[in-house]
Amino acid sequence: MCPDVSAKNSNRSKIQEFYEGKVIFLTGGTGFLGKILIDKLLRTCPTVETIYLLMREKNGLTIEERLTKLLDDVVFARLKKENPEFAKRLSVVHGDLHIPNLGLSANHVALLSETVDIVVHSAATLRFDERLGVAITTNVAGTKQLCLLAQEMSRLKAFVYVSTAFSNCDSVVIPESVCLPPICPDTLILLSELLDEKMLDNIAPLLLGAKPNTYIYTKSAAEGLINRFSSTLPVAILRPSIVISTLSEPLPGWINNIQGPTGVVASASIGVLRAILCNDHAVANLVPVDYTANAILALAYSVATQQWHNIKVKNGLPVINFVSTQANNITWGQFGDTMEKYIRLYPSLNLMWYPFVLRPQSPWLSAVYNILLHYLPALVVDSLNTLCGRPARLRMLCGRLDKYSQVLRYFSCRHFQFQENNQRLLWESLEPQDQQEFPFHMGEISWEVMMAEYIRGCRQYLLREEPATVVKARRRLQLLYAVHLVIKGALLFVSARAIWNISKHIARGFIQHVPALSGRIKF
Repeated sequence: MCPDVSAKNSNRSKIQEFYEGKVIFLTGGTGFLGKILIDKLLRTCPTVETIYLLMREKNGLTIEERLTKLLDDVVFARLKKENPEFAKRLSVVHGDLHIPNLGLSANHVALLSETVDIVVHSAATLRFDERLGVAITTNVAGTKQLCLLAQEMSRLKAFVYVSTAFSNCDSVVIPESVCLPPICPDTLILLSELLDEKMLDNIAPLLLGAKPNTYIYTKSAAEGLINRFSSTLPVAILRPSIVISTLSEPLPGWINNIQGPTGVVASASIGVLRAILCNDHAVANLVPVDYTANAILALAYSVATQQWHNIKVKNGLPVINFVSTQANNITWGQFGDTMEKYIRLYPSLNLMWYPFVLRPQSPWLSAVYNILLHYLPALVVDSLNTLCGRPARLRMLCGRLDKYSQVLRYFSCRHFQFQENNQRLLWESLEPQDQQEFPFHMGEISWEVMMAEYIRGCRQYLLREEPATVVKARRRLQLLYAVHLVIKGALLFVSARAIWNISKHIARGFIQHVPALSGRIKF
């Protein structure tokens, strides 16, 4: 017998019904978040008409070859099993955020203008140390070009811009509204076109002001653009904080990049990182990527259907700070403790040293630890490798870790306070079935479970180590632990002897200057 399609359709949620027959235009589809969005849409809403992916040639691959490579990712394994024909609903569009008019052909402009219902703009350069000119071109000018294209889309129902919760990190309390940048985004784009890269780099500190890097600065400027287009477009902004691995969908712990704290986890997992500056009491504003994707899809649905109810909207522009809630969060101290717990429970086969990470609370102590625990061991190991004719790479790796830590410390040493009312109201505006199908309620997350999946995911998907190798890795961990204890004991003994000898020398000098004590005390 054939399955009862009508009965199956009757069980769909409101959001699933909304996406039936819809055409979505997605930027950033090849990225970390983009892959999860594609999976969630095609697995949960298989009746979408088409997902157009803006893509450019890269690393010598055509856009068709890049799509093939994209779909080979393990993240789509579940989708392939549940919906083998899903690729038919994906279509690549040749374009580039760096090029005027997005580099789209006239035919593609016409196609998108006539068919697209939903735009999700998640593409951006994520490098915190990106040169200002590149960041402006990608994050600001590219966003403007996409907004201009969206104005031509006759069927457009929702445009969701994926920003960052730290776009206004220089505010005491980060509001769920756009803070207009001091320089008009159009002026910023014009500057990037008129000045060469060196001149832009020279004036970058003046332009950035209190913003910590070019990424956050240009994302804030792009929000100013979105705010301006809110009078003519059905736009909304979702601001995720620090996005980490999936919690559960489609694979628990899946992750494919080392952005944010993931670089710390990966380097600590192999015993390379042993100290990092942070504030143990500051909240680590982490959100899982699958929850972020669900929030984006729910926001697009709410904008298109105007299911806002009591959500506060300023100037017609909904802004959602998608962050860990004040009632349920994890501090950097708890993050570090839990990380050490699980990287020892699921150790790496490539462990170089017993994994531990000290968390100094002051910059000077961090600098001392960096020398003692990173650069000196790297110098010894690299010297031995050179003598043995092997590549000396550890000092270079330590240099990269130091540079990475310098960037991360802005977020790991500060406490940020976010307004989160709209996040709660968006969640409450959904019906129970949609809340079950598209979960993103940060107040319900178990951080213990999240961290366990995160660490296992880093091991499996970043370090490429199969779960079956954990037993073998634990034997290596035990051996390294024994070596760690021996060396630790030896260092304590040497330190104690040095302190005793210094103390004895000081005492002898003191006695020699006190005749009454001479001859009474001997060493």
